[in-house]
Amino acid sequence: MADFAIGAAFHKAHRTLVRAVPLAAPTRLFATRSASGFITHPTLPTGQGYVEMQGVTQASFQVDDNDQEFRLMGDDGWSDSVTTGSRVRSSMTSYFIKDIEKTANGPTFRGDYSEDFALIEQSRGDKEFEVYFELLKEMGRLEGSTGDYIYDYAGFNGVIRNYNDG
Repeated sequence: MADFAIGAAFHKAHRTLVRAVPLAAPTRLFATRSASGFITHPTLPTGQGYVEMQGVTQASFQVDDNDQEFRLMGDDGWSDSVTTGSRVRSSMTSYFIKDIEKTANGPTFRGDYSEDFALIEQSRGDKEFEVYFELLKEMGRLEGSTGDYIYDYAGFNGVIRNYNDG
């Protein structure tokens, strides 16, 4: 498993990698952070791999840490003065693209949805279909132009909703 360092100061990311893993219920994926700030990516289920969201032109997310509700079996709901959970809302703009594979002779157009758009297409018909998303924002290199790349990491499990085709 690869370890990735996180940035320690505000910096507009030079490049961002958005990738996803389709999930089969009840699977949830979580990365871990060491005391020194390194992220270890989650262990993916057997046969699963990351899908690069290649058509994404804009991606943002907002974390809401104001959830103070909790539930017990058979109750009418309770609220506490402390935060009991967080919600993440993300917005992405993406091109509709075909499946393109890189070969020795150049790109090959396969004529089907790209793997990333196939996740979006599947979510239109299945509102319970869940995906693990990662946003890795490149923050520069550790030693200026020669060291390891540093990435800011955000990862969350969720569903794709409010699909809009302009």
